[in-house]
Amino acid sequence: MPLLIIHGDVDVRVPEAHSADFAVAAVAPHRDIDYSMLPGLGHMDDIDPTAPHWPVAVDWMERRSAESRATDRWAGTG
Repeated sequence: MPLLIIHGDVDVRVPEAHSADFAVAAVAPHRDIDYSMLPGLGHMDDIDPTAPHWPVAVDWMERRSAESRATDRWAGTG
């Protein structure tokens, strides 16, 4: 299952190293990790769908969904 990790460079609650460490640890079970450090994004800003980064997240979800559908059709499961 793909995993998107978004971390803001102005997050004062969670150090960037925590997100980076999580990404490294998640690679083994997931093997499909996308990690983005976004300028100007604070701790709770990433859940605001009106925040400037949101189109990046939506685009990622749409691409992954399309890739999954294509893989399912190829494998005969979709």
